[in-house]
Amino acid sequence: MKNKILFSLFFVIFLSCENRKKEINKELNIYYSDSIKVDKNNIPLDENQSYAPEEIKIDVLSAYLFQIREPLLFNKPSKREIFRLTWLRSFHNPIVINIIKKDNHYTVIRKESKRDSIRKEASEILKDLSTKNKNEFFNIYRKHTYVDSKLISKKEWLKLIDVADSINFWNMEAGNEIGGFDGSMIYLEYSSNQGYKIVEKWSPEEESLFYKIFSHIIELSDLKIPKDEIY
Repeated sequence: MKNKILFSLFFVIFLSCENRKKEINKELNIYYSDSIKVDKNNIPLDENQSYAPEEIKIDVLSAYLFQIREPLLFNKPSKREIFRLTWLRSFHNPIVINIIKKDNHYTVIRKESKRDSIRKEASEILKDLSTKNKNEFFNIYRKHTYVDSKLISKKEWLKLIDVADSINFWNMEAGNEIGGFDGSMIYLEYSSNQGYKIVEKWSPEEESLFYKIFSHIIELSDLKIPKDEIY
């Protein structure tokens, strides 16, 4: 009798997980393309390649992600499940946070580019961005991009999924937000072997649903951001 109850409980949990996957997959789109030239790490060979599907018409994040050697997430099926937060602030360092599930391993990879150090070392190069100087600028940018990682638990990963579910992330519009000079543009991508999702927001209000998952990812990353630098 006990075994039957345990089996029934397991079956209910299994169906619940499968149904959640189906609901998520309904909102993911396929943008696979063999025409985009990439290296072995799925980083585009063309610096002008958009990091979002052309159908969505979001290009602002591309220049930064190319400079720090981030891969495309939409152009081919992935063996991993990934959330990637790109946070581009007007007055403070840009930050990228990847939260990755691969098999039974869960990793957070954090990148932060030191704006002041980059400007100081690249000031002369920026006066003449020839091909040679541009490559040197990219090298300087990567040199001053701090990279760190940490492992998280399966429970923490599932909590992130729960937060995404609770704000209906899977149904949010992509955005095409109008930015400004005083604020931040935030991009949240999700990728798996089922497809791709991206949402773009300009300086979301603390009361907004998107801010809930944004702040959760910042907290999950363990980055210590002063309150006056969160905008």
